[in-house]
Amino acid sequence: MPSAVKNLLRTVITDLGYTAYVLNKKKYVRISGIDPNRARDFCDAYSPKPATMVLPRIKKEAASLDLTVIVPVYKAEKYIESCIASILNQKTKYSFEVITVNDASPDNSGNILSSLNDKRLRLISLEKNLGGAHARNIGITEANGRYIMFVDSDDRLLPGAIEKLMDAAVSRGADIVQGQFANFFDGGKRMFVSDRYKPCEITDDLRALLRYPGFTCMKVYKRELWDNAGLLEGNVFDDTVIWFLVFPKCRRFVCISDLVYAYRFNESGLTWSNRSRPKALDAYWAIETLSQQRESLGLPLSRDLYLITLIQLSKFLWQRNQNAEENVLENVFVLSCELLEKMRAELNMNTYSSGNKLIDAVEVALQKRDFGSWRRLSRLMQ
Repeated sequence: MPSAVKNLLRTVITDLGYTAYVLNKKKYVRISGIDPNRARDFCDAYSPKPATMVLPRIKKEAASLDLTVIVPVYKAEKYIESCIASILNQKTKYSFEVITVNDASPDNSGNILSSLNDKRLRLISLEKNLGGAHARNIGITEANGRYIMFVDSDDRLLPGAIEKLMDAAVSRGADIVQGQFANFFDGGKRMFVSDRYKPCEITDDLRALLRYPGFTCMKVYKRELWDNAGLLEGNVFDDTVIWFLVFPKCRRFVCISDLVYAYRFNESGLTWSNRSRPKALDAYWAIETLSQQRESLGLPLSRDLYLITLIQLSKFLWQRNQNAEENVLENVFVLSCELLEKMRAELNMNTYSSGNKLIDAVEVALQKRDFGSWRRLSRLMQ
């Protein structure tokens, strides 16, 4: 089904659902009486908050290459050779390196990487498995490129990807350039495109970036955007950092129409497999950690960042925890109310309007601690 048709159907269904909510609002209202301290104790016991955020620092030396491609590697022996080949076989005028970080993989991935003979390829081997976010953060600190790109070890770059992304970055002075991606199933050769993102050039408009995904992949980033902005180590939703510490520093964002990335669809992957497990609570812990980190770095809070937080604590928090027991949802909802209340105080903001009736209704529910309405409205946002 074409993306335009899917989006139209989604809009119609959401509008109908919102109308039904308004007509039956009293049916959904349920104010939570859970004490915030008890909610924190409950959530910490259910799924402890991951350790303190790591903040990688980029090299002080000027970039010696145009691009660094970072590939974290763990249990990737089935895919790693084709992944690296898809990068090294790129035809481009731009100089680049590929940093592979072997995260103590117990399979044959390390030997496969060691057998590859290409001066553009760098192998960093870790003695202890610390996760994909840690591996990417190591890559950030070692990057010599003016721009950085991330590729997962079971995915592939499509032909011409580097040339097209870097051409747009250089010619348009962009901080971030995003392309389009296609999906393919493990073992399948046929690719399919499920979503298309509208080509654009956005300057100094964080809110406009809400139309684009916060994935690490299918983009090139100026290296300095990642200084003091590492992936969240130990957190399933480690790339949430992009919304809070990377996108806010982006002055110019460009999206091009070209397909650049092939994503292997894997329902046993971390993000999918944790949706019905306690680690799904990381969706909240990520927002709290990043809000604290923003404060510690002295970065200003804006109404646009408040909107991003609001969407994360409704649409995405519910989406990732929809299979949890009701008491789990209600306790993390209470923590979300507390966090947004603190942000409103920092903004000295008594009332808020996003211009979107559904988002504004969710915001009211969070202000009033109306768990029943929040749950219903967050579901409508999917």
